[in-house]
Amino acid sequence: MSANKDFDKTYNSRLGFAFGGAFGLPLSAQSFLYGKVTYFSKTGVPLTYWVSLQNGTLVETTVPGNGTVSFSQWIINFGALENVRLTKELALGINGGLTYSIFSEKAMSSGGFTTSTTTGKGLLGLFAGIDLENRFADSPISVFVEAQYNYAWPFISSLIGDYGGLNLTAGIRYYFKDSRRE
Repeated sequence: MSANKDFDKTYNSRLGFAFGGAFGLPLSAQSFLYGKVTYFSKTGVPLTYWVSLQNGTLVETTVPGNGTVSFSQWIINFGALENVRLTKELALGINGGLTYSIFSEKAMSSGGFTTSTTTGKGLLGLFAGIDLENRFADSPISVFVEAQYNYAWPFISSLIGDYGGLNLTAGIRYYFKDSRRE
């Protein structure tokens, strides 16, 4: 779910499908160095912004334009994951660390000509998340759900806003034989 202003108007929703992968390097039975890479993309309709003076106040209005716009983003997380055992099978995980984000947005006219391209490289930020993991007895496999917020702010002065968002993830984890588990 994108945190970018007017994302829902341009792309008809703040929600979109993303795919990715993660790794954890065990430091102890409950602590891991944590890394995750996620790719998100979406297409929509470009917006035209109008500013008008209404009753002495400037009012910004958006109107859908002609053509298409596409957005893609790589989100790279590196930090720590700490698991707290709730039961023998169930663990609550808390993760956090640094986010590095690369995004691209391209608008094309209805005639197929590129009208604008915005690319942000080196958007650094922070992430924090929580997950619930169910481990199966005597199995290297577990299932989990995770909510993670990525806050990526631009160091490029022409870009304004938060280029992060909320990731809701469901997945499967595989623990290698040598990883430390209780």
